Amino acid sequence: MSANQRPKKSPWINLDQRRGEAFRGLSEKYEPSTLDWLIGISPEHKFVHFDNPKVASGTLKKTIAKTIDPAFDPLETNIHSKEGMPLVCPNYLNDADLEYFLTSAEIFRWVFVRHPTTRVLSAFLNKLVDELPAQIQNASIKVIDGKTKSQRVKALGYIETRKAILKILGRDPDGWGSDITFEDFIDCLERVDLSKTNPHWRPQTMLIPFDILDIEVFRFENLDEDLAHVLARIGGQKIHIERRYATEASSKVRQYVTPGLEERIYALYKNDYEVLGYEPLLIS
Repeated sequence: MSANQRPKKSPWINLDQRRGEAFRGLSEKYEPSTLDWLIGISPEHKFVHFDNPKVASGTLKKTIAKTIDPAFDPLETNIHSKEGMPLVCPNYLNDADLEYFLTSAEIFRWVFVRHPTTRVLSAFLNKLVDELPAQIQNASIKVIDGKTKSQRVKALGYIETRKAILKILGRDPDGWGSDITFEDFIDCLERVDLSKTNPHWRPQTMLIPFDILDIEVFRFENLDEDLAHVLARIGGQKIHIERRYATEASSKVRQYVTPGLEERIYALYKNDYEVLGYEPLLIS
């Protein structure tokens, strides 16, 4: 389904007013806007993809889109927006159709997960380290068109994230360009409610409704093989697309993470380790 063929949006009915056990459970865990961001549905190919940030999210969305819609151009589309993407969000569907896609055994519901240590490290590198020079420059960019406006908005959001972390750490948020170490970041995570924090470092078991819906799990650590399996299930062939962004966190674990830090990460993300079947990398 192309963007201009989508059905007219229906207003969200409160999830707790929708029929079915799944809706009641989801209404307690998510705001409708969160579900619209989290879930991508292909009515034609009968699958539901759950977007898991810092788990090859950009690569997956580009590859899926190009596979089910050969006309899709990843260079001309913001893959983190549902607009222009071939997958639809829940608010395009009426109650009966949404219940069918969320609960029917006929539907392929799937998500990729990642080792909690490398995922939180990847979030740190992406959101607080690697992009800092570019975002400092973009914060002062002159807005002359949609592209420069988008760059500036992203930069200001990046700065606000850094300011919020510094404030939690008891440091001056006006020094948002100052160094934030990985240990600082873990200090911050220990002081917040992870169930309400940024999805990029929210525990995967708090983000993906494994406890409510039947969702098949695939692994970032086995990305090529598992993605080929997924694409075969949705009726496509593997499309080789250059990855949008990669922090290479898996190869940087020993550079940033000590056994002591991983013990703290394990305490924060214990449910992810246990439910998703991961063991710590540096501690036994």
